[in-house]
Amino acid sequence: KTLQWDFVLFVFVWKELMCLKEGASKNNYDDVKKLKVNIPHNKQFVKSYKTMNSDIDHNGHMNNSKYVELIFNCNDVEKGKYFTNIHIDYLHETMLGDTIDLFKFKDDNYIYYVGYVNNEESFIAQMKEE
Repeated sequence: KTLQWDFVLFVFVWKELMCLKEGASKNNYDDVKKLKVNIPHNKQFVKSYKTMNSDIDHNGHMNNSKYVELIFNCNDVEKGKYFTNIHIDYLHETMLGDTIDLFKFKDDNYIYYVGYVNNEESFIAQMKEE
């Protein structure tokens, strides 16, 4: 099996949300599958991470690939298991020097990571382990 990436890239430009996904309207993000999950109160704290210069893209935000690195580096994958997909919803920009408080929880099918910056949800990621 191969790793399948299900990225949705959101770019905030002058307070206008534009979706950059193949086949999606550039001015309407209603056709993009969003994660619909209730975040439990008893989620597990994983770590705090302060963004560094190497995390930042040319727009001054944390690069999307760095979110994936952060999540994978916090995950203990059992021998013989692997992730078959990852879906990340970017909810709020993360800037240089911001501290991300990362939390984890599971349901029957997925592992979720939620990142908070200044007590506000910055992103939520859904992963499937097989």
